[in-house]
Amino acid sequence: MSGPSAATAPMPKRPLAARLRAVVARGGMLPSLLDQGLVSLQSLLISVVLIKLTGPAVFGQFVYIFTLVMIAGSLQNGVVGIPALVHVASRTADARRAALSTLLGIDRLYRIAASLLTALASLAVTRDPLVIGSACLFCFGYLSRETARTVLFATGAGRKAPLVGILAFAVFVPLFALFVWTGFPLMAPFAASAIGVFVALTLIEVTDVPANESALPFPALARAYRETFPGLVWRLVQSGSNEVQTRSHVFVVTLVRGVDQAGLLEAGRILWAPLVLLYQTWQKVAQPRLASLVAEGETGGAIRLVFLSVAALLCLGGIYAAILFALWEPLSRAIFSSFANVMPFAIGWLAYTLALLSNWMLIAFLNAQLRFRTIAIAGKHCAAATYSLLLTLAVLPLQL
Repeated sequence: MSGPSAATAPMPKRPLAARLRAVVARGGMLPSLLDQGLVSLQSLLISVVLIKLTGPAVFGQFVYIFTLVMIAGSLQNGVVGIPALVHVASRTADARRAALSTLLGIDRLYRIAASLLTALASLAVTRDPLVIGSACLFCFGYLSRETARTVLFATGAGRKAPLVGILAFAVFVPLFALFVWTGFPLMAPFAASAIGVFVALTLIEVTDVPANESALPFPALARAYRETFPGLVWRLVQSGSNEVQTRSHVFVVTLVRGVDQAGLLEAGRILWAPLVLLYQTWQKVAQPRLASLVAEGETGGAIRLVFLSVAALLCLGGIYAAILFALWEPLSRAIFSSFANVMPFAIGWLAYTLALLSNWMLIAFLNAQLRFRTIAIAGKHCAAATYSLLLTLAVLPLQL
């Protein structure tokens, strides 16, 4: 009896390195890197200007409002981002269109609600109506851009993502300079960023799939979402737990120590934005690839990809940190001249950032396996421990 025919013989698996080269060759890595790089550059520019021209108090106000928007963005990732990169990316034709329409319908409602809540929560640090209104617009614009970027990469149109970033950045820079020069430093980053995003998304079509294509009422839309993208509760627990671990200190320090101390603490964090950029670039490209590897039964390849990525992150992070600390004296004089000693905070944030991003890469593998419940339960326990320790450290010195 002859062996299996050529038609039925299984195709040999390509080595992992060859598959990685194929991913890069398809153009996903460079557009993602450029897109995320512009976002990171814009955030760094805002932080440096505010630190240099204002002081811990104004920078602390900015950090507080910015943190609110980042929390909204993290929860949006659970509602929209992960479903798009895991579920939508793996579908084709009509099934993809229907799923994306439902997802965009939910996303539109989420962006409106999150923006209004951000404006309301901003009252804790400012009563300036211009700042509050700009914060609301910034939240809506930021979430709109995140949706656009995610949809582009999930639908294989990632090459267009840098165009959105380039246009938004080109509009942002002169407006930011104008607002700062005319005496509105706290309003400037929020208003300029929002206008830049709105202009970019007006000029560039992200998808021809309209949100809520069939004009479903909310109960039907919510039902369609639950059926198409199961695991929402666990994804939200995952995102919420992550935010408690990564950003709750901003609110605790602001409440217990004051907004200026929150600004001082966060000043040491901005130095490691390029490392976060590396992870965000990796996620946009690797998350759909991990989902494909798991779906194809190549779990071993997915695991190797994740651990290779963690090793690369730690190596690049170490090189970057060595260069930065070698240049610390001129860097500190140029940026942090109006702040107290930032070095201890910078060292602490480096260790934290490397550990956090390595953890996020491992979580990406569990996302690909749709193990949202496992991630959520682990994150919930870590968040509880983190918050308890944070409160203890924040309040204990007051009792001494």
